[in-house]
Amino acid sequence: MIVTTRTGYHVLCFVETTFDSSVFLHLWLDRATGNLALARIRLRQLAQRLVLG
Repeated sequence: MIVTTRTGYHVLCFVETTFDSSVFLHLWLDRATGNLALARIRLRQLAQRLVLG
């Protein structure tokens, strides 16, 4: 999920867990200097490597 503001992006990535809970990663990215496409790819990779159990 991406929420845009005037100065940046809030990128949220929901992580599936083995327990009954909701977990997500949040990244704030500066709109002027950030690379949104690369940030989405890296955040997804980090979420896949995250082990919650």
